[in-house]
Amino acid sequence: MFVFSTDENMKSFISDPKKYLSSPPKMPRTQRLLMTGPRGIGVHTQASRLSKLYNLKVVDYQQLVKTRLSQILKLDHRLPNNIIPGLSMVSLSESELEEIKSGKPFPSWKFIPWILDYLGYELQKRSPPPIPEGDDQPELELSEEDLLNKAKELKKKALEDAKRAKEEEEQKRAKEERAKRRNEAKANG
Repeated sequence: MFVFSTDENMKSFISDPKKYLSSPPKMPRTQRLLMTGPRGIGVHTQASRLSKLYNLKVVDYQQLVKTRLSQILKLDHRLPNNIIPGLSMVSLSESELEEIKSGKPFPSWKFIPWILDYLGYELQKRSPPPIPEGDDQPELELSEEDLLNKAKELKKKALEDAKRAKEEEEQKRAKEERAKRRNEAKANG
């Protein structure tokens, strides 16, 4: 199928199609293409063919969201949002994650930062809000070393919390087992 921007372009093509079909068409530098369709119709197949032919990057939106959500939900603690490449990630707030976990409808535009991150675009960095005059608050900017130390502390705290929760669970089970034995002993005699 061919689409032409003007009748003149269409007539030119019809008069000498070999001129236009002998080499792949020149694509604009910033090409965006959206392909949708029901399951099994070949959207992924056509997208990969176009990707190979024109060196385009394919974004499987549904797979990207599933993968990113599973990565975030597997974490013991939430990483900072897009601060240091490799140590942070584009994520969602705790309330947004809870909405998704509970099955509430969630607007798809909130996943756009994930797509941009996947495509390698650096997201806009906002400067912190100005501190009102007269407030003697500590400096909010942390060095990279401080951020690394903070990330290590968070990881250590998460491990300690998990260990403590496991110990509490074991104590609870042991207490229940003792109570069960007492009740059995009373019943037997």
